[in-house]
Order: sequence, then C-alpha cells, then structure tokens
Amino acid sequence: YATLAEAFAAAVDGNTILLNKDVTVANRIDLAEASEDAKKTINFNMNGKKITYTGESNGFLLVRAYDTVNIFGAGMVDIQAGDFFFAANHYAKANIEDGTFTGATRLAYTSYGSSTMNISGGTWSIDPSKQMSTADTPVEYSGLAKDYIAVAQGTTPETWLIKQAPSTSVTVDGKTTEYPSFDDAFVAAFKTGKAATITVLRDTTSAGNIDTTGSESVAGVVLDLNGKTVSVSGDKFMKLYKSALTITDNTDEGKGKLLGTASSIHNDGFIYANSSNAVITVEGGTIEANGEKAILRTGGSNTAGIVVNGGTIINKNETDPYTVVCATSSSYTPSVSINGGYFEGAMTVGSAGSFSIAGGTFNFNPEELYDQGETVIINGDVNDNEDGTWTVIPQMVVKLIANGEEVAQYPTVDQALKEGYKAYTDGDSITVSLLGDAVSGGNIDLSCGSFVCFVGVIS
Repeated sequence: YATLAEAFAAAVDGNTILLNKDVTVANRIDLAEASEDAKKTINFNMNGKKITYTGESNGFLLVRAYDTVNIFGAGMVDIQAGDFFFAANHYAKANIEDGTFTGATRLAYTSYGSSTMNISGGTWSIDPSKQMSTADTPVEYSGLAKDYIAVAQGTTPETWLIKQAPSTSVTVDGKTTEYPSFDDAFVAAFKTGKAATITVLRDTTSAGNIDTTGSESVAGVVLDLNGKTVSVSGDKFMKLYKSALTITDNTDEGKGKLLGTASSIHNDGFIYANSSNAVITVEGGTIEANGEKAILRTGGSNTAGIVVNGGTIINKNETDPYTVVCATSSSYTPSVSINGGYFEGAMTVGSAGSFSIAGGTFNFNPEELYDQGETVIINGDVNDNEDGTWTVIPQMVVKLIANGEEVAQYPTVDQALKEGYKAYTDGDSITVSLLGDAVSGGNIDLSCGSFVCFVGVIS
C-alpha cells in the first residue's frame, strides 16, 4: 500500500500491518466503523520506523468502537500537531507493547469512558498512568496495563519509561530490595543467610521446584503473602534445607494464597522440609494444590518438622487428598505440630514420627489418626461441628512465665518452649510451668547454628 491509511482501511480481523519506512501522516487515520457483532483485532508492527503526525485532529489513529489494535515493533510516534497520541471510540482497545512516543501532552481523546489503553512498554513524553482523558472533561486514570508502572527518567525534557511493577520485595536488616520475579526474590532471601522477610506485592507466578540447598537461612525467612496470590506452575513449590520458613499473611482479610496450578503434586510433596533444622511454619494465608501427594511433607531428619498455627491447607484431589504427611523411618523421626488452621484433606504419619494436634478444624475426624499408631497425640477435645468438619479445642497444659509474670498459656510444652525462646531477649528469665500432666514430641532444638539467639535462663 502506498499509505498507512490505505493499509488500515484494507485490514480485516487478524491481519498484521507492517510499516516498511518512515512516514508523515497529515490526516488522522480512522479505522472503519465496527460493531459488537463485527469487531476486529488489527496488529500493527511499527518495525522500528517513525510516524510523524502533522494533522489537526486529535491523535494520529482513531480506534473505532469494539475494535482492538495491538501496537509493537519498537517504532516512534512524534505528534507535531494536536494534544493527543490516540483517539478511541466506545469499547475500543489499544494494546501498546513498546516504542517511543513524543510530542503530545495527553494520551487519548475518547468519546466515551469505556475505551481502554493497555500500555506495557515504551518511552513516553507524558506519564501515561495519569493522562487518559475524555473529549469534553479531562478524566485522570491510568492507561497502563495491569501490573505496569511509569518510571520518570529525570531527563530534560522529562520522559517516562514503562516497566513491569515489582512482584516481590525482600527486607533484610531494615533494607528492602524489590524484584520483578518472585522466584528471584525467594532465592535471594535465603542466600543472605540472615533473617529475611519476603513480601508479595501483587498477584504473581512462580515456576516452583525451588531448592534452598546451599542457601541456608538458619535465622529464618518469612513469606508474607500480603493478600496476594502466587500461582505455582511446577508440581512442587520448594524443598527446604537446613532453614526455617514461616508462611503468613499480615493483611486483615488474610486472603493471600500459594496456589499450585499443576495437575499433580511431586512425590516429595508441594512443600518439603527435608533436613536437620528444616522447619516449615504456617501462620496464615492459604496453601492449595491438587495431587495424590501431600501439600506439606516432612522427613529426612530428627529435627525436620512442620508447625501449623493458622491459615488454610487444601488439597483438591478427589482420590488421595493429603494435606500433611510426616514421613519416618528407623533412622529419623521428624515432627508435626498442629495448633490451629483449617485442613481440607487427609493426613498420615509414619510409625516413628511425632504428630501432635492441639487445635485446628478438619474435614475429617482427627481421632481417626489414632489408627496410625501411638505417635499421634491430640492435646484437646475433638468437637463434631455436624457440618462435615471437626474442631480440636485445645487444653492448656502449660503456662509461660517471663521475668516473673505469666504472659501466655499453651496446649503443648513444645510450643511454649519454642515461643518463649523466640519471643524474649537477652537477659530474660523464662519459666515453662506445667498446669497438669503433659506430653512432648521431643526433639526440640533451640540451637541457632553458629549464631547466639538467646542469652538468659530457661527453666
């Protein structure tokens, strides 16, 4: 075609227009009229070329009602007349992946507020997150695609670079670093070897199959789902090695989710604590997957373990929907301690492990676990809710005294020792005092590798 306007006029649904040389456009290019029943999508590859617009109409390109134009190819649009880059009618959509856009002072001239700009790249002479405008009265709302941000470059004149918003942050020693990739942030947190907090900043994805071997964090890593969803495509989220991981959600609603999207779960489990001092603690949020293996699995060492104090664990599999598995052998006896939370799916424990339940709600009667051996301990009364769920109401058997004052009561000795050890500072005197006969899973490890975590007295 001799002109860009002719090419757009001839294009039908699914066609791609390739710009072969720099062009000057004197009159706005208007797409042909469309309707909801005859809408079309046109791909516009700018092919690194430049469009100079000298016309008087608002915008160099008018996207008609119900049509979609995808713009890519790292070209340049220079608006030398008019205030707008684009014009758009009712329900029109423009998706812009890259390019350089200069000259205009506003983004889009629209007859109706229902048209959409989705900008996911490029360099702009305006901030497109604040420049979407209607024909008569300017309305400031973002023209950016979901999860993208405009970053001022500080040039003269100022320009804005469009980039993907960070998905995750890691805070260590009071310093926060943001990462586009959740997996990169997760691995970086463990590599610090220090106490670290991972905060999910937006709904994001993970490839899964993360292995922390060689990147131990004996001081512990906290994953704060922060009300967001992390969708994991692998059949395993991670294997935890010689580290402590706490999964929580610090929002009031607690709707954050670690979601396995694969059709199965790895033999190791979705999350696997597999070495000495590898302990998974769940405080909040939801962990959900679908497979005939466990959501949470522990094994491989006497000091590996799982602790669930809150949150929701769901296995959607209809055949063997395991939520928690304590795998044991003659050479190691890991532990599971359930003090709260909601569980949708079965549990199992080997003959030598420690498996204590002192709280939580289950879609099966937890007393059935007694059939698996004497290693199962229920520290509380099991209440049938008569709705297909059972709740363990804990019996408080121990109280925690810090510096002469009672501060809390717990259903297990193990929990009282661990909480007291973590919560108080150097020089404190901590007493764990029994209120009655109690049981313990044993294998309680209050060490902290090569670090000194507590200097005081524990009795």
